[in-house]
Amino acid sequence: MTGTFERALALHREGRFDEARALYEAILQEQPRHFDALNLLGTIALQRGDYTGAIALITQALEVQPRLPGAYNNRGVALKELGRLHEALRDYDKAIELDPANAQAHVNRGVALKLLGHPQAALASYDQALALAPTDPVAHNNRGVVLHGLKQLDAALAALDEAVRLQPAYADAWCTRGATLQEMGRLEDAVASYLHALQLRPAYAEAWSNLGAAQHDMGRFDEALASLQRATSIDANYADAWWNQSLIHLLLGRFEVGWQLYEWRRKATSTRAEYRDFAQPLWLGAPPLRGRTILLHAEQGLGDTIQFCRYAPLLVQQGARVVLEVPDVLVPVLRGMNGVQVIARGSALPAFDYQCPLMSLPLAFGTTLRTIPAAQRYLQPDAAKVQRWSARLGPRTKPRVGLVWSGRPTHRMDRERSIPLAQLAAVLPQGFEYISLQKELREEDGRALGNVRHFGDDIADFADTAALCELLDVVVSVDTAVAHLAGALGRPTWVMLAAVPDFRWMLGREDSPWYPGVRLFRQDATRTWGPVLEQVALRLAAMDAGSSPA
Repeated sequence: MTGTFERALALHREGRFDEARALYEAILQEQPRHFDALNLLGTIALQRGDYTGAIALITQALEVQPRLPGAYNNRGVALKELGRLHEALRDYDKAIELDPANAQAHVNRGVALKLLGHPQAALASYDQALALAPTDPVAHNNRGVVLHGLKQLDAALAALDEAVRLQPAYADAWCTRGATLQEMGRLEDAVASYLHALQLRPAYAEAWSNLGAAQHDMGRFDEALASLQRATSIDANYADAWWNQSLIHLLLGRFEVGWQLYEWRRKATSTRAEYRDFAQPLWLGAPPLRGRTILLHAEQGLGDTIQFCRYAPLLVQQGARVVLEVPDVLVPVLRGMNGVQVIARGSALPAFDYQCPLMSLPLAFGTTLRTIPAAQRYLQPDAAKVQRWSARLGPRTKPRVGLVWSGRPTHRMDRERSIPLAQLAAVLPQGFEYISLQKELREEDGRALGNVRHFGDDIADFADTAALCELLDVVVSVDTAVAHLAGALGRPTWVMLAAVPDFRWMLGREDSPWYPGVRLFRQDATRTWGPVLEQVALRLAAMDAGSSPA
C-alpha cells in the first residue's frame, strides 16, 4: 500500500482531490485505521468546505494516533467554521501543548478567542505566533484587526502596514487598513487603501461597501451610492451595504426608498444584535389595530427612542392599546405620553398582538418629508421636578443657556460630533448663565468648566434633564440625545452639526422637519468647529440684545 499512498499524496499536493480521495478510500478498504489516509481525507473534506465530514475523519485519525498536533489544529479549523468555538479552542490548545512552536495553531487560537469576545487573549496569541514566525502576514493582519477593535488605531495601522509589506497582494489586509484609516479620520488615505484592495480583488463586496461608507463620510454621495450598489450586486444579501444605502437616501430626503432599505439594519453587522425575535407578527402598517395591543420596542440610541416615540400616540388615536418598551433611564420622561403604557426594558411584558421596533414606524406610516408628525411639543416635563430644579437654580438674573458639547466617547462618530469644552467656552459671550446638561465629564472638560454650572450625578435621569430644559431660554447642543429631548419638549434648541451629519438632520437646511423649535448650525467645507461656534456666539449676542432665541 506504500506506493498507493505516495500516489495519493502526490495527487493531493497537485490539487487533484477527487483522484487522491479515491486512493485514500481504497487504502482504508484494506486498512480502516490507516492514520494518514484518514487524516488526509479529513484535510480534503476541510479544503472543500465539508466541515462535518472533516471532523468525523480527523477524529477517527486521532483515535489511531492521539498526539499529532497538526490533526488537532485542522479539526479546530473545521469546528470553528461550524461555530463550535469552545471545542475549536480546546483543539488549538491541544495542538500547542503537543507542539508549542506551532505558529499556525497560535494564529488559529487567536481567531477563536476574538470570535468568543476575548480580544486581549487573542492579541496575546497573535503575539506568540509572531514571536515564532515574525514574517507571517496573516498574524500581523489578524493582530491589526484586534487592535482596531480595541480602538488602538495607531498600533493597528502599524500591524496592517507590516502585513501588506510582507504580502503586497493581501487584499483583506488592505481593506482592514482602509477601515482603520477611516476611523482615524484619514478619509483620502482610506479610499486609496480600499481601491488597492479592489485592484487585487475586484469582486470584493466588503471593500466596495467600506469604500462607499468612506465616500459617504466625505460627502461624495453619488459615488458612495455607486460603490454600495456594487457591493450589493456582488452579494445581494449584504445587509451592511443595503443599510448604508438607506442612510444616504434618508440624508438626501428620499424617504420612500430610504425607509424601505432602512429595514436592513435588522441584519447589519453593527445593529443586528439590538433586535429580538417575537412570536407576535411584525406590524408595518397593516392590519388595522383598533382593539389590539401593539408592543413598540426601542432600539439603537436614546436619541432615536426620543425621536421616534412620537408615533406612539398616533397608534392610540387609531384605537390601539400601545405598550412602549424603552431603556429605564427614559421611562420617567416618556411615561406622560397620552394613552401609552411605558415600561422599562427587561420588565415583564404584558400580552400583545403585534410588535414593531420604533424605527420601523416611519415606514409603517409611509412618512414623507411633508407628513412627518412634528408637533411643537410631544413630551412634557415633570412639574414637581421643574419646581425642584427652579429652586436649585435660584433667581433668574440673566438669560439661561444649556450646554451639551460631547456625546458618548465610544460612539463611532464621536471624533466628528463632540467639541472640547475649552473650545466652546472660549467663544461664549458674557451676560448669560451657562448650565451644563452633561451628566458625565471627560477629564479635560472638567478642568474647563469655569463659570459653567455643572450638576453631574444630581441629574438622576432624563426627567431631571427635561426639567432643566424647561427652565432654560435655549439649549445649545451637539448631536446627542439631549438635543432630541429638548426638541421633543418644544424648547428653543440649537444643534451644532458635523459637515456630514446623521441622516435625521439632512443637508443644507437650518431647520429640522422633525422638531419645529430646532435650529441647525453646520460645519462648512473646512470641517472645523470654529465657524460654527462663531455663528452660535453671534446668535447668542443677538439674543442678549433682545431677539428671539429661535
